[in-house]
Amino acid sequence: MGARVKPFAAEHGYETYPGMKDYTADLHEDALAHNRAQIEQWKSEGRQIFDVGPAPQNDFWPIETSDAYAMEHNIVRDYPGYTPVVLDGEESWIERLAAHGP
Repeated sequence: MGARVKPFAAEHGYETYPGMKDYTADLHEDALAHNRAQIEQWKSEGRQIFDVGPAPQNDFWPIETSDAYAMEHNIVRDYPGYTPVVLDGEESWIERLAAHGP
């Protein structure tokens, strides 16, 4: 998130999900629930949610490569305030996904 999401958010004055405080690997399921709760709260508040997509250097790009990101996609996919974004200088993950279908 640090190299792409945070700079994009800072440039536009957007807030990012800070993650669960005191996260450790053994709290993974709790962290997913915390993440889900934050996104559901933002949705209930009618907030715009921007998604800069997976990092192009990730294996299997443009498919989500973490269960947290997959979960996020599942709960925002049909949300009217969800906005996918292609960062400057990056290939469109949106077009790539659309070309390959589900």
